[in-house]
Amino acid sequence: MKKILVCLTAAVMICSLVACGRNGGNTAPSDNAKPEQENVSSETQTEVYDVAGKTPAAVLLEVFKAKVDSGKYTTTEELATAIVGSDITPFDMGVAQVEPGYLNGFTEEIQGFSSGTNFGPYIGTIPFVGYVFQVDQDADAFVQQLKDKADLRWNVCTQADEMVCEAYGDFVFFVMSPDSFDDNGGK
Repeated sequence: MKKILVCLTAAVMICSLVACGRNGGNTAPSDNAKPEQENVSSETQTEVYDVAGKTPAAVLLEVFKAKVDSGKYTTTEELATAIVGSDITPFDMGVAQVEPGYLNGFTEEIQGFSSGTNFGPYIGTIPFVGYVFQVDQDADAFVQQLKDKADLRWNVCTQADEMVCEAYGDFVFFVMSPDSFDDNGGK
């Protein structure tokens, strides 16, 4: 019964995304999302990252680590906003805080984080979902929980090719994405 409700909810969300298009559709990237935040910082757009021969998820992990190492970003929301502002992806993304429970990309509830922020495309057919979590518990156990409950086929229409999940300091980075952004829209 839960799967039927989840599928129906996903179908309604996809229909609303199609109806809204890219002009003013204010759909949040996650089921448990709070209101969206500004997603681009002018200071982060000048940074350049080496993307040659790397998958998008691998590049985004490097961006995440660089942002943590900079010491400028101390919350999951700041980190996710900085990652989105790095302009690595060819599509527009939003950022939204999330609470423990059912999250996009997972087959079961995700628990055990003190703060979480989702980042993802406004277009629902792109097989991409990302999170930055802050954990107060064993980060390795939390990473394992995410890996065990992740579903690359969470998006009804498409399937992600790759999942990257890694603890770094007090934060955990999680992304499911295509192995290339060549055919997934552009800015």
